Amino acid sequence: MKVIKFHGGLGNQMFQYCFYEKLFLENKDVVADLSFFKKVRAHNGFELEKIFKIELKEMDKKTERFIYSKKRILKLKKSLFKKIKKFKIYT
Repeated sequence: MKVIKFHGGLGNQMFQYCFYEKLFLENKDVVADLSFFKKVRAHNGFELEKIFKIELKEMDKKTERFIYSKKRILKLKKSLFKKIKKFKIYT
């Protein structure tokens, strides 16, 4: 499954929609992540639906939790690895 994260203003959203549509037409399993607009009040929100009446297949809550928990684990691993590298081993 491919997840396209939408964010930014109308221009960025149009570009992201083109990429989403390209993958969709290639018969890829693709969903839209609109979580940015639920968390941040930037620009005018998700404008594609308002202006062009475009409907996207949105990511479900289960997939969203899985993806973002996986990202948190990777960030934690990176920070722990950096801390481990600071220790010197003397033999």
